[in-house]
Amino acid sequence: NKKSRMAVALLLCIILQAVAQRGIFQSHIPRFSGSIIRSLNLRNAAPRRIRSRSLYAPTANKERDPLDFLSDNLEEPIPQNQDNINEKESSAQTGDFLVSNTYNKVRAYRCHDQEFLRNILQRWKYLPQVCVCGVSNAGKSSLINHLLKKDNIARASSVTGKTKSVDLFVVNDKFIIVDLPGFPGADGQASRLWAETFEPLVQIYLNEAADLRAMLFAHDARWPVTNEESKYLQAAKDLNLPTLVLLTKDDKVEHKARNWGLNRFRQDSGYEGRHIHYCSDNSLAPCRKARRMALKFIDTVCKSREKTL
Repeated sequence: NKKSRMAVALLLCIILQAVAQRGIFQSHIPRFSGSIIRSLNLRNAAPRRIRSRSLYAPTANKERDPLDFLSDNLEEPIPQNQDNINEKESSAQTGDFLVSNTYNKVRAYRCHDQEFLRNILQRWKYLPQVCVCGVSNAGKSSLINHLLKKDNIARASSVTGKTKSVDLFVVNDKFIIVDLPGFPGADGQASRLWAETFEPLVQIYLNEAADLRAMLFAHDARWPVTNEESKYLQAAKDLNLPTLVLLTKDDKVEHKARNWGLNRFRQDSGYEGRHIHYCSDNSLAPCRKARRMALKFIDTVCKSREKTL
């Protein structure tokens, strides 16, 4: 009878409208439900509206912590220059390793003046430190970014002298890796700036770092050895400071030139210690292996109970 048809039509409209609120077939359901009403001559009978209680119903807007976005992309958080670290970053699990392959919490301190450098060294004097040095544009900053799985926490650039401060990176509150300003190259670029500004900062760091465990020495095997490189390699030897030479940008060197560059470096610098052919391209297996070897060296020297200096 007519009442039964009306009840069935209303029930169908209610169901279809409820589904429409979920966003499923939203453009077709209103037209379809209207055709049912017209076919039954029920234009004056407005369908009853109900509230959807499904899981797809919109939820009330809640206030969000302005730093919650860090949890959306833990692979590359914003570099930290202050002490306030998000709690979610502090929960990063690195296990027994100093550096993780997934996420590392890093606090960055860029020391442009001597007083600030001394304050930071005093504040973090209880952590072991590893410094990275080499000629400008030899790949020091790219090396640090690759080791820590960061894009640009150390300021890498093809421009000579991009690092204009002593940059300390506190990694997972376990150790500190230090990016030192680059030595002037064989062409003499930035020699005056090095002598007047950068070298005094480097000397203060080397003299006042409380627990310096090792030096990573970056050198492009395609370049000749400079006087400053020989000077600092000899200083590390005199201080009995463990040193690992990283022959950077190895992916840009032909196979025959690799050994030639290594032999020339050893002959000109007098260095007889360990070395690694290094590059920062994770798509290459030798680069990934070089990273593991460098991290093993850092792990060994930082976990040693005896201080170097």
